[in-house]
Amino acid sequence: CSRMTQESLTLVLFLHSMHGKLEGDNNLFFESDTPLRLLLDEDEDRCPQSLRERCILLAPQCPTDRERGDGAGIWLRKGWYEESDYDHQAEAALMALVEMIRVQYDVRRVSLCGSSMGAYGALELASRRANYFSAVALIAAHYDLDPIEPLVTRLTEKQEVPLWFIHAENDNVCPFEDMEELMRRLKARSRAEVHMTSFEDTWSSQGHCADCVAFWARPVVPGALALGEELFDWLTGNSNHFDVR
Repeated sequence: CSRMTQESLTLVLFLHSMHGKLEGDNNLFFESDTPLRLLLDEDEDRCPQSLRERCILLAPQCPTDRERGDGAGIWLRKGWYEESDYDHQAEAALMALVEMIRVQYDVRRVSLCGSSMGAYGALELASRRANYFSAVALIAAHYDLDPIEPLVTRLTEKQEVPLWFIHAENDNVCPFEDMEELMRRLKARSRAEVHMTSFEDTWSSQGHCADCVAFWARPVVPGALALGEELFDWLTGNSNHFDVR
């Protein structure tokens, strides 16, 4: 970052998956394929240049929820999964953190990225904070706790936010078809760019390992997509159009 001026940097808020918390089995720092892990990786070939040089990456932890028996939490929700309610206080606290970092580093561009549960949180946050985020990347997303139509309205009527969905067609955890339908509805009504990149996950048992496609600069296996360079160029505003399959 020292080679770049603060005005040229983008603050990227990354919301992790349910298993990406520090005590999870896909820990952000060690086991994951997330941007935070790539920045710590000695294998620089996997880390996109734009991520390393043009981003201030903010990766908060999803708060624990005492109302849940397992002590875990869901981004921006309170209570057990199917019975949870939207948590406006959690939204306010998260945005206060983002705004504090934005002001501290005098950053003009803020983008948003989430994976799995984090992508659910990214959809909610972007929809409720109109015109705050410059671009939103949604990796292996789901949206199944509330009706879709109000979300589509919030994301399209009062803002023009570019959205990029990246999802495996054979995802057995977060069904591809649900997000494809959401993408089509958004694309029909949004004045901004809405795009979906789909692929077949041949390297995991559940088809839910999209982070390595979205974030890595080189393929996880021969022939696989590696969108990291394009994605972070897009999130940082250095690419205004989708130039991928």
